[in-house]
Amino acid sequence: MIGGDDLIAVFRGAADLAGVRLDERSFGKGERLFDSGYSLEGVYMLTGGLAASRTLLENGRELLIALHGRGDTIGDLEYCMGGSAICGVEALEPTTAFWADSVSLDRMVAADYRLPLAFARVLAVRLYRSSQRLSVGVAYPLEYCLLKAVLARLDAPDDGRPLSKRDLAGYLGHTERHVNRLLRDLEYAGILSVDGGVVSVADPVLVRRRLDELEE
Repeated sequence: MIGGDDLIAVFRGAADLAGVRLDERSFGKGERLFDSGYSLEGVYMLTGGLAASRTLLENGRELLIALHGRGDTIGDLEYCMGGSAICGVEALEPTTAFWADSVSLDRMVAADYRLPLAFARVLAVRLYRSSQRLSVGVAYPLEYCLLKAVLARLDAPDDGRPLSKRDLAGYLGHTERHVNRLLRDLEYAGILSVDGGVVSVADPVLVRRRLDELEE
C-alpha cells in the first residue's frame, strides 16, 4: 500500500509533469470542506490535519464514514464515478490540502501513469476496509466493534487522534445514548477512558485481552 507521503509526492509529481499549479487551501477546526450533494468537480489531497466524512441518514442522524489524515485523497471516488459528493466533509482540527479541479486532474492522469494507479490502490483499500468493517459488525457484538474502532486509532497513519463519542456512535451505526451505556461499563473496568466526550484507550493490554475473550 502506498504511504501518505508517497501519495503526496505522486500527486505533486503528476502536477509538475502536467504543468498544473496546485491550489493550496486551509480549513479551520469545524470548517466544512463541502457538504453532501455538492458538485465537487475536483480532488483534495490532505497535507496536514484531520477531517471526517459523514453522511446524513433519513432519520436525521449523521453516520461517520471515514477519517482522513495527511496523504489521504478526498473526492477521488466522485472524480472517477462522476456526480455529486456522496458525503459531507468537516475539518476536525486545522487542516491543509492541495486542490486540483477535474480538468487539471485529467491532465495530471494523462501525464503520469502513477497517479491513476495510486487512486486505484487507495480505492481498493477503502473497499476492503469497508467490507471488513461490515463483516465484523455482523459477526461480533457491539462491544467488540467499539473496542476495535478505538484501538485502531492508536495505529492510525495520522496523529492517532481519539474519536469523540458522537463520531464513535456514528461510525458504529448506533445512537450516542446506546454507546454511552457500554462506554460507562468499559471505563469502570479500566479499559477505556472518556474525557470531555472523547474516547481513548486507558489500557491497551486490557483492550486486547477483552477482544480475545469476545472472539472465543
